[in-house]
Amino acid sequence: MSFSTANVKHQVTYFFVDAGSLRAHLEQTAQRLFSGQKFEIDYKRLRGDYTKVFLYDAVPVRLHGETDEDYAGRSSFINEELSAASRVNGLHVYTGDARYRKKKGNEQKKVDVLIAVDMLTHAFRRNMDSGFLLTGDLDFNVGFHAEQSRFFHREVSHV
Repeated sequence: MSFSTANVKHQVTYFFVDAGSLRAHLEQTAQRLFSGQKFEIDYKRLRGDYTKVFLYDAVPVRLHGETDEDYAGRSSFINEELSAASRVNGLHVYTGDARYRKKKGNEQKKVDVLIAVDMLTHAFRRNMDSGFLLTGDLDFNVGFHAEQSRFFHREVSHV
């Protein structure tokens, strides 16, 4: 007896990750519970069973008057992280900029817009059956409350 899977539709699930929020949450948890021990993100495990994972992060911009060596040293960690993530099959990496603010330190720019545009684009094109978002940015909550889209399961993780 044989079975055909021609009519069986595979559930397409996308996972959108704000890497800056994820990293900040891990650092806070490490400080609070593990005496500041550093955690590495296992991008293969993060990929999990999702059809695709989209990782968004901000690369620091060069400061005025900063030497090549200083900039390379300051941005090497994030560049190595993004490189490791991009080597995982099914995980796609997109970057914005990190701007320095006197009172806030480094602040992501363009990342939220990239995430929102990609989520909406994939939803409207019906590329996915459901989408999940990991972020610490409460601005996204407004969009989920305003539009109860059938394309997204409303599971927003605030970290």
